[in-house]
Amino acid sequence: FDRLSTATKNDSLLSLVKYETGIIYQTRYEYDKAEESFKTSLDIQSKLYFEKGNRYAEILSRTQGSLGGFYLRKGDLLAAKASLRAAIEAQPEGIPQAGLNLSTIYSTMGALGEIQDDIGPAETNAIKSVTLSRKEVHDNGSNPEARVQLAIALNTLSNIYRKKGEFNRAKQIIDEAVGVFDKSVDLQNPRNKLQFAGLHYQKSVLHFLLAEINEGKISA
Repeated sequence: FDRLSTATKNDSLLSLVKYETGIIYQTRYEYDKAEESFKTSLDIQSKLYFEKGNRYAEILSRTQGSLGGFYLRKGDLLAAKASLRAAIEAQPEGIPQAGLNLSTIYSTMGALGEIQDDIGPAETNAIKSVTLSRKEVHDNGSNPEARVQLAIALNTLSNIYRKKGEFNRAKQIIDEAVGVFDKSVDLQNPRNKLQFAGLHYQKSVLHFLLAEINEGKISA
């Protein structure tokens, strides 16, 4: 927020500040303010993209993807799908963050498909996300963002297999997701800490379900 007065003199910086404030508002559940910030950022990025070309395409794609995730959390599934499709179309190839950004987008699309019970496309998108984030970890394993995104992608895929009733497969994947959080991930970061706690919860649920199934108390 402190950068806002300086940012008003520079469209690119203002766009970034609005994007960052949208993320902050979203974590505070201030959805109206988050949406306003994301849309303002998106309007500026669209203008810069059409005026100055592809060097603004990556941030345009990233913001469209974040807006899609925002709409998903808000429950506006049609708006989420439209934003995520726009994010994929805007993403340029051959830049350092392309794989990580696309992984985030496909993971969100997988989560959207799961909610809509569109399981086939959901699984396809989640697998794409896992594949992209695995490559990012392989190519740059020291980047904690890549490891966090791989864990998120694996969690999405695990949820889809759980919904399909493939509990052993879901458990195997969630166990891998928990293992992805190694010493390179800052667990003092509130977002990482929340994600890690969520993974452990999902792992506990799957272990409990499998124990109940194996004892014949519930059917798979």
